[in-house]
Amino acid sequence: MIGASVSCAWCLVRSARKQVGKVAVGIKRFEDIEGWQMTRELTRMVCRATKNDGFKRDFELRDQIWAAAGSSMHSIAEGSNDGSHAEFVKFLSYAQRSCSKVQSRLCIALDETYITQQEFSTIYEQTAATKRKIGAFIKYIKRQKECLMWDSWCFVEQLTYRTDH
Repeated sequence: MIGASVSCAWCLVRSARKQVGKVAVGIKRFEDIEGWQMTRELTRMVCRATKNDGFKRDFELRDQIWAAAGSSMHSIAEGSNDGSHAEFVKFLSYAQRSCSKVQSRLCIALDETYITQQEFSTIYEQTAATKRKIGAFIKYIKRQKECLMWDSWCFVEQLTYRTDH
């Protein structure tokens, strides 16, 4: 079994390469993290939706939902540079919380008819999927022991984190 006694993601890749020669996928920058990519798309969706007339008049709600969406991106970026699994998990949790803020503010926007039901459903589902992806990544990281080579984040393709539960 690949990685059964392996203590960190980097060691997992080294071990897998030695055992079966699998192709490794590296995360060298925060932009490579799938959860960050999803928060970026969420932020785009929020920005597009808030350009309509209703949001133009409600500066406070518009600014709050923009800030929450942006915060989800920024938390992942900031946490990825900290240097420990525990701190990264903390920042990933902040990103999830920011996604919850987006969902809450979307409810207000729907109630105030600033967005349509279709816009609400699309953005809300993107937010939920993003939270699931980040949560799966948190679970994956928590299963790893402290890695001595933080700058060399690598994962084996066949062992990527799951989002289907």
